[in-house]
Amino acid sequence: MPTPDPMMVLLVSEQAEEIKFLTRNLRGFYPGCRVDAAYSADEAMEWASKEEWHVILLDEQLLSGETLNLLFDLRRRAPHAAMIVLTQQSDATTATQILQAGADYYLVWNSTGVFTELMVAIREVLEKRDLRGRMDLTRSRYLRLVDLVPDLIYELDGEERFSFLSQNVVSLLGYSPQELIGTHYSTLLQAHDRERGEGRINERRTGTRATTNIPFRLLPKGDRLTPRDGIEVEITAKGLYDQRNRFMGTIGLARDLTRHKEASKRIQQIEEQTRQAAQLSELRQRSAKIADELSSPLAGILEDTATLLKQVEELGLERRLQGVLSRASRAAQLGNDLAASALTHQPLRLPVSIDALVEEALSISAQELERRHVHVVRRLETGPTSVLGDAGQLRRLIMILLNKADRPLRKAAGGGRLQVSTETVKGAAGSTESIMLEISAHG
Repeated sequence: MPTPDPMMVLLVSEQAEEIKFLTRNLRGFYPGCRVDAAYSADEAMEWASKEEWHVILLDEQLLSGETLNLLFDLRRRAPHAAMIVLTQQSDATTATQILQAGADYYLVWNSTGVFTELMVAIREVLEKRDLRGRMDLTRSRYLRLVDLVPDLIYELDGEERFSFLSQNVVSLLGYSPQELIGTHYSTLLQAHDRERGEGRINERRTGTRATTNIPFRLLPKGDRLTPRDGIEVEITAKGLYDQRNRFMGTIGLARDLTRHKEASKRIQQIEEQTRQAAQLSELRQRSAKIADELSSPLAGILEDTATLLKQVEELGLERRLQGVLSRASRAAQLGNDLAASALTHQPLRLPVSIDALVEEALSISAQELERRHVHVVRRLETGPTSVLGDAGQLRRLIMILLNKADRPLRKAAGGGRLQVSTETVKGAAGSTESIMLEISAHG
């Protein structure tokens, strides 16, 4: 059987013997099936909506003259059940009326071999019922998928009239699907575009020869405030054919280029902002490095100038040296301002090597220290160990510590030794807890 569930049958007849005969044979032919009986029209109406019946067998003689009305009511209460009518009349008029009233099958009960024919009919209507259910489910899934597509999907029949449009036609053109179904596709084209649209919007070809991404302008509903020349779209379409290769119509997709262009423009703006942010970040890093390189020589100039100023006060050069000191102070302030502007961005937390930053700071001060005969002793022991932090800010901190440690050596003016050491301090469980940096001066 098409359905794995036990078959459920409702028998509607006034004839008890007839119901008994059908029940016995149905259970013999379909083991495990459930058979219930209704002996009047009222009982049939009550039972019809109680269960999900697979088959309803109805005796046409149940109520003379009211069979058709009963069929309508049963179909309304049990829309998924297969309806089979058993009748004593074999004329074509009666058969036509019964089928038009909603019956799926019509059997003359007094004919030879009627029960065998009934079993065949039940199998056939159940297969059709299952197929109809599958088709309804497939169509429901198809419509849901269509609604998820942001573009307009349309279908034309063999006469080039709309037979289906997705709901996106409302937002794109202002029409409801019902307003356009049955109208010719050229309704949406301007007069000068109709010749160009022939064979494209109503495409008959399939495969690689079919229409792909052809620009058109579709006319919106008249009462919409839109450009006079219409909505710009791209049409992709192909022909539909049945199993016998007979042309059935066209299915197509209209992509709204206006929204696509707006989205592309927004993406370009975001990319441009990202580029500018990257350039600004690079400029800040360069400014920070320049500030670091200025800090060491300027600090030395300030110290040397102050010492020299004290030594030559008696020689009358105070005013000139005060000018040098003023200019050096101004340069130092500019360096500080430049460093401060580089610090306005959010600090980064990236893996950096303290030993590498110490080497960078020492290389910046190397010429100044060498000029003053200051020997640098390195004891850098953290190796590849990294910490999370902002490399620029950590480098500036090391420069400040170096300048402070070097201050006594400047005053001594006789060379000396500057010792820089790093050490990894382990935590209780053996994990890295912190890194210690020590800078000391020996004159």
